Amino acid sequence: CSTSANIDADYDPEIDCTTSTDEADLAAQWRLFPNPVQQFLVVEGPLGVAVDLIVYDALGRELLRQTMGSYERRLDVSRLSSGAYFYRLQQLDGLEIKTGSLIKLR
Repeated sequence: CSTSANIDADYDPEIDCTTSTDEADLAAQWRLFPNPVQQFLVVEGPLGVAVDLIVYDALGRELLRQTMGSYERRLDVSRLSSGAYFYRLQQLDGLEIKTGSLIKLR
């Protein structure tokens, strides 16, 4: 679904842009903690599913990316400076699971 302000003749008001129940259920199965974080961010979700965790700065630059296996799911964020960051959790095929923000403390 596009959020572009440039609406053209192909605009269809019948397209549903809401999050499906399946997508909401998938996001609810995953948790990142602690937040705020000092050294390691833990990703908790269904066993047997590998995911990518990507951390971005406020300008949208990718700072960290780690593929997390089915069982070991810790990301070392100790090299990040204190501040606010954004994350994207996605399946290995690129399907977005969850996005959010995190606070890094010293």
